[in-house]
Amino acid sequence: MNDTQSVPTSAEAGRFYRLILKAAGDGILRKLTFSLPAHAPLLPPRTVARLSELRGRPHLSCEQTLQKGKVQHLHIPSHDPEGILLSFVLGYDRVFLSTSLGDAELMRSAKGKETLRGVGALEQARPQKDTETFLLPPDRQVKHIFEGTAPFMQKLGISDTTGRVHDKKQSKFRQINRFLELFEDVYDKLPTTGKLCVYDLCCGKSYLSFALYASTSATKRDAKWTCCAWTSKRM
Repeated sequence: MNDTQSVPTSAEAGRFYRLILKAAGDGILRKLTFSLPAHAPLLPPRTVARLSELRGRPHLSCEQTLQKGKVQHLHIPSHDPEGILLSFVLGYDRVFLSTSLGDAELMRSAKGKETLRGVGALEQARPQKDTETFLLPPDRQVKHIFEGTAPFMQKLGISDTTGRVHDKKQSKFRQINRFLELFEDVYDKLPTTGKLCVYDLCCGKSYLSFALYASTSATKRDAKWTCCAWTSKRM
């Protein structure tokens, strides 16, 4: 699709598409979510896009959720020369745009009626010098506290023997590392002597407890650790 103007669009869809391009061009696009592909069954059930830098140029990096929990990635230049973003706007019945200046939404009913929310306010908003911008470089390796090669990650089935994180465990992998980042922020404020008890409510498979224990062991913390597990019975 080389000419986006040749694709038939409604006034609402075209307006929303231009708003997406403007938000991407201004660098204020935080997150773009496409869902409910009722009018284009060949599209993935859900596509989420964020601004990124690829080979020195701004792109929208899309993560598309497929069947059985699998995902695929697609990188689209922010000015959408091939009209891929436009085909998404036309193919999905719900498009949600989140920016640092506000949010907007395009919704399409089963009968094809289109409704816009928040578009007018966002069109009038103008970025200022202190407006937050977003540009995530996917080609720069993200540093995690623990990678998939960590023994406890493999033992818990989050990653395989080569250290590759399983597709269905990607969210758990991110949750573990984010949890440990939060812990790192408060660790220096904890007592430096005595025992530090960690209580696990046993609500699942204790992924976070294993991660916390592995983190303190790997960094050779001075505090003494006692892990206590308990469960509660329903009355």
